[in-house]
Amino acid sequence: MDRRAFLAAGAACLVAADVAVAARLGSTPPAVGGPRDPARRAALARAAAPTPVRIDDVVDQLAAIRDVAAAEPGRPNGIWCFSTLYHRITVGVRDGLSGTPDADARFVALLDVEFAKLYIDAVRCYAADPRTCPASWRVLFDRRDDPTIPAVHFAAAGVNAHINFDLAFALLHTWPLVDAGDDLDRTRAAYLTVNQVFATNMNRLRTTFDAPLTRWGTRADHAGDLLGTLLVRTTRAEAWSVGVDLWAHRHDPRALAARRAGLDARTAALGLAVLRSPLLVA
Repeated sequence: MDRRAFLAAGAACLVAADVAVAARLGSTPPAVGGPRDPARRAALARAAAPTPVRIDDVVDQLAAIRDVAAAEPGRPNGIWCFSTLYHRITVGVRDGLSGTPDADARFVALLDVEFAKLYIDAVRCYAADPRTCPASWRVLFDRRDDPTIPAVHFAAAGVNAHINFDLAFALLHTWPLVDAGDDLDRTRAAYLTVNQVFATNMNRLRTTFDAPLTRWGTRADHAGDLLGTLLVRTTRAEAWSVGVDLWAHRHDPRALAARRAGLDARTAALGLAVLRSPLLVA
């Protein structure tokens, strides 16, 4: 089994385990195609309009996007679910910088901002014209109001798009800012410091969104935490490898475009699988 097949299988198994007692999803979730209410569209566009410069800017902007989504009619939707998780992770990353060596802290801070820009750009593009938004994000945004999709699925689909699609490009944008040249490995230790923050918040996510394994007793909940930690580490390792490949082709626009299109398509397919969860049992 190759690495991408392993990641897909891991994601499917984790989601299937966590939602085994949830209701079966409908076979064709309704596609919204963009904010239907002009006021909702405008509010989402305003929240995503600024371009963050510092981590504090990212924290504030993610909170603004989260709050706009929370104010939409009905239950908190898919954008709210992922933005809530992402806000918590970013606060954890920011607060952890104080105990990080200066060079590592600088790289983590720059990467965090470049990473966040890609999600914020996706929200901005979707609010303006859904056709301009990456497919990786559209599968979540189009179905964000579907009442048959559990909150934990929305958040997991957002994590899929952000790590499996955005993260490699965030690395590509960050390495020039630290003059990485051909010595990318000197930034790898800093990159790995975020794993624990991400895994901790992913595990808290399962409790916040009442993932079923959290109700199956301590052993089942612990197993879910271990699977979540393993998946975070594995997917972030794959994103690093993809980023290194992109870096090697950074002067070839056609090669980068082809890799972007392929990665977007694969990530969108996996995101749809996470939302639909075909391995669910009744």
